[in-house]
Amino acid sequence: MRSSKDNAEFNIRDIEDMHKMSTIVYIYKCGGHCKKSDVYENVSKIPAMVNKIRDLEDMGLLVETKSGEKNKIYLDLTEKGMRLAKAILNMERILNDEVIEEENFVSSSGAVLSEVEKRD
Repeated sequence: MRSSKDNAEFNIRDIEDMHKMSTIVYIYKCGGHCKKSDVYENVSKIPAMVNKIRDLEDMGLLVETKSGEKNKIYLDLTEKGMRLAKAILNMERILNDEVIEEENFVSSSGAVLSEVEKRD
């Protein structure tokens, strides 16, 4: 997996792998911070979760920190991870014909999409 530190470009395929989006949303619903063991318990217990979490970290979506208390490991969403979690939840809302959260999204050209839409 490429790393965000390498200025690598990512696309949707990088997060559509099984359990990656669910992991981001789960941590978001925990306030952006949770124990790594909680992810294993509540998202998936498959051995490959270690690699999936590492991939999410490599993409700059979360950070893993170790705590001195009984060697607990915590996962924290980055600001980028929080934005992605909101976008994933908005996709779920669209699928369920619910109202989506309004947010200004900036396109790759730098235009604020919600402002561009208002001009149309």
